[in-house]
Amino acid sequence: MDLEIRVVLKSEVSRDDTATLGWNLGWKLDAIGREGSSPLRDLWSKGDVSITYIEDPVVQLRYFVMRGPEARAVARDVREALAVWSIDETLGLLTHASGRDAKIHAIYLVALTASFDQDEQIVAAFRRVAQDGEVDARHALLVAIGYLASWPALRELAETIQREDPAPAVRRDAGFLLEGLDLADGG
Repeated sequence: MDLEIRVVLKSEVSRDDTATLGWNLGWKLDAIGREGSSPLRDLWSKGDVSITYIEDPVVQLRYFVMRGPEARAVARDVREALAVWSIDETLGLLTHASGRDAKIHAIYLVALTASFDQDEQIVAAFRRVAQDGEVDARHALLVAIGYLASWPALRELAETIQREDPAPAVRRDAGFLLEGLDLADGG
């Protein structure tokens, strides 16, 4: 079974740190991202695991995506060697976030630290965000849903937002998200 795991790096971890880690762990460098490319990606491999380092301009976060049957072991190595976010930390940030920027940052962190399997604790947190008075937080939620597109409960949440959000721009953008999800699903 091929797994896909994301590991989100904390701000103190540099791109050089990730390259040093790859070198130390015997990863094979398959491609190096060009400065200025968006998103910037470095591609590594270890056995039958592909390891992609991403500097994501949409959410302004840096993370690894590991794919392959041994992705869990590679993710563990990264978590042990570098400062990374855990889902518990990011959910805590979201729960206590106040102010527009803190909420948006926490929403993105939760989405990217979540596993690709639906998690009811995260769904509940995102349902609370959908009721937030901050319109930009609700917009950020739509972006976050795009990163967890395979979760049926989040698709349902996007449909609810499209029907019921008080802001016309948020309802419109929820419609765009749902169109994109349908296209990705082949519909």
